[in-house]
Amino acid sequence: MFLRWCCHRHDKMLGITLIEMLLGLLIIGGLLGIVMVGIELQHNAQNKKIARVFIGGWVQAYDLYHERTGRVPGDPSNTGRTHVPLEAAFETQFSGIVMQLPQGDGEGGINSYRYNDEQGYIHHLRLAFESISTASEAIGVGLVGNVMRLEGVSPTLFATLEALLDESLSRTQGTLRCRSILEMDQQDPMRQRNKSQANHSFVCWYKMRY
Repeated sequence: MFLRWCCHRHDKMLGITLIEMLLGLLIIGGLLGIVMVGIELQHNAQNKKIARVFIGGWVQAYDLYHERTGRVPGDPSNTGRTHVPLEAAFETQFSGIVMQLPQGDGEGGINSYRYNDEQGYIHHLRLAFESISTASEAIGVGLVGNVMRLEGVSPTLFATLEALLDESLSRTQGTLRCRSILEMDQQDPMRQRNKSQANHSFVCWYKMRY
């Protein structure tokens, strides 16, 4: 009788423990879901800020410089071809326009911006302006002229840029063209790097109005 009572009590306690464990797992899963949604919303807001305030700000500064001077930035001889490389002093190249230039993150110049993607990778976004005289495979078919070059673009930031700047929704068509660092490395053995990082970073070119 005593053994039967002990076994019955043990089974009852075990049943309650399993129920409690299941409830605990459900609560933990729900909390993790809330955290993941919060992280996703945070990264979406970050990407929109980078696209609109930082990149969009430089597009506006470029257009305003042309409207004020009749020339594109980095073209003192007025050839119609822009040339503002990554290492250039952007403050000097865009002097004379009445607007506050977009500011980077304080590392690498005002044309530089560091951010984390949803995978935890750190990206160093840098932009420059250059002129493409002939079609190039690295850029895409038909994208010729003055472009903004963007390095360190994450896949989700690329998707945001496509939605805001381009209607093609393709990284090989439209006014925004992108290629992954991994693709470019495969064509150039001298540029091999960490494939995990390279697969999560793009180089993009955006066709400017002038």
